[in-house]
Formats: sequence, C-alpha cells, structure tokens
Amino acid sequence: MKNLSVNRHSNNFDIIRFFAAFLVIIKHSNALTGEDHYFISDQNLPFLGVPIFFIISGYLITISAIRSNNMFTYLWKRILRIIPGLAIATLFTVVIIGPLVSNTPIFEYFLNPETYNHLLSITLYKFKNSIPSVFEENLISGVNGSLWTLKYEFTCYILVLILVVSNAHKLRHLILAMFVLIVSCRIYMGDDFYIYDYRNKYALGHNLMYLVQWGVYFLSGVVFYLFKEKIPLKGNIALIATLIYAMLFYFYPETIKYYQYVYIPYCLFYISFIPGKTNHFGKYGDFSYGMYIYAFPVQQTLIHFSDSIHPLVLTGYTTVLVLGLSFLSWNYVEKPMLRLKNLFEKKSLQFSKN
Repeated sequence: MKNLSVNRHSNNFDIIRFFAAFLVIIKHSNALTGEDHYFISDQNLPFLGVPIFFIISGYLITISAIRSNNMFTYLWKRILRIIPGLAIATLFTVVIIGPLVSNTPIFEYFLNPETYNHLLSITLYKFKNSIPSVFEENLISGVNGSLWTLKYEFTCYILVLILVVSNAHKLRHLILAMFVLIVSCRIYMGDDFYIYDYRNKYALGHNLMYLVQWGVYFLSGVVFYLFKEKIPLKGNIALIATLIYAMLFYFYPETIKYYQYVYIPYCLFYISFIPGKTNHFGKYGDFSYGMYIYAFPVQQTLIHFSDSIHPLVLTGYTTVLVLGLSFLSWNYVEKPMLRLKNLFEKKSLQFSKN
C-alpha cells in the first residue's frame, strides 16, 4: 500500500490541480462559444475539473485543520490562500478588462457605481458576475463565472474547522457513514435529489443542492485522509475500477454520475501518490488557482474580439495567456502573502489534541 504523504515533493497534487484547472478552461471554452459537445470527451472529462479541486481540498484541508495550533491560524491560512489572489483578479477584471471591452466611454464606465459591484466577489459570499456594458454582446455576458464555487469551497473549510474543534473528526466511522448516506440518497433519488431550482438562494447566498453536490466530493477527500491507513491504493484495484467505469460509460452512461463519487477519489489518490518526476511539478509554483480565477475573463475577452472562435483555439490561446497571469499571481501576490501564514501561531483557543 502506498504511503499517503503530504510532502510537497512526494505526491502529484500540483500537477493534478494544474490538469483540473485546464479541464475547467476546456469546459468553459465550449460553454462560452455555444458548443454542445466537448472536443476531448462527451461532457464527462471536462466536468471533472471542479470535483478534482474539491476532492484534493478535502484531503489537504483536513490535514491543515488537524495540524494547526489554533482556529485563528487555520482560518488565516485559508484566507491568505484564497482572498489576495481573488482580490487582484477581480480588480484586474474591473480596471483592465472592463474598460478594454466596454461599449461605453471610459469615463462613463468608471463613473458608474455598478461597475464596482463585481468587487463584492472578493467577499466570496456576495458573488457578482456582471459589469454594465461588459461582454453584453457575448453569448454569455458573465465576467467571471468560475468564482461562484469559491464560497462553497470556503464553507467546506468552515465545516472542517467545526469538526476539528468539536473533535468530531475522531469519529471517523460516523463521517464515513455520513458520506455513504449522502451518496446512497443521491443514487436512490436520482435527479429527484435536486428537489428545487438551483437558482434558489438561502443563507449567505448558498444553494443547498450545490453545497451537497460539491460538499460530497470534498467529504470524500476528508474520508480518504481519516482512513489513509486503511485504504489500499493499488494499481490492480484502480484498473478494475476503470474497467467498470468504461463499461458503465458504454452500456449505462446515466449511472456514471453516481459511480464517480467513489471512482474519482480512489483513482485520483492512487495517481497522486505514484512516485516520479511529476512529484516535483510544483517546484516553480502552484499556478492552478491563478489559472482558475483568471481564465474565464480572458476567454470572454478573446471571444469579444473575435467574430467566431473554435473552442479548441479558444482553449489554446486562453491557456497561454493564463499561464502568464497565474505565474505573476503566484510570484507577486499569492506566495508573498503566504509568508504571513504564521501570524496567529501564538494565539490562544487551541484545538484539542487529546
């Protein structure tokens, strides 16, 4: 059985998250150009981008929460990882991209108070996806449709904090039972599981079904960490699981969305701990977050300035441009801010270590 190590240079999390960000670019390239089919796979492969992020986060965030000396340190690290990069990305969209593509005079653009509503997205829980006169002639007028998932990610961080503070994480069989129950309900109810419109919003702008949809992937990562010594990560099991996936995909494609709750996490963690040169993919930086938060407005800008663009071409151009932006974001925003992560190390209110 493989050792589920979290040493940065003994796993493949960096390259997998990079791949996940690329899948999100593919997915949005098709959606933003109005294409019905993805050019790599029939909808399934590009869809996996966001679930992969949530699964890996569930694993790593659980480790962070358990190892943190206190709740302030844990929350501060999470804030530093998300907010600074997001703040610059939203400012970039409002100050640089907005005037570039707006169909109103630049002074009118900046004098319009609604122009700055998009900056509320920095709070995570006040997501605003539109700027007046920006991308209004595109097929989809949103300025950054990737950011709405971040509040669900951060809410999962808070739920993990509650588990650790209350010592509930030590009741790992209860957490496993919770995961099995949610997946079982999803399978039993089918599409009826989504009992109300996705557009309905409740506390802090959350939709319960979206929270469950992404939360169950996050929870799978939590379960894998809590049972890391019990779960055998073996190639033959991953192969058999993949053969089953292929069979279901061919004969019963409607069942894939249920099977992947187990299949994706298992194969993901199997691949994550394969030793090799890919373990060092992140030695130059973690660019996946920058790719995720910058790709959508870049794609929209490219569409704005082209009469017609194929999703494959859009994906290629976007990837090149976003790699540059994510490099700058990591080296001049995210990485410098992470140096402040130990600011609350000596605060009180420590987690219980008993």
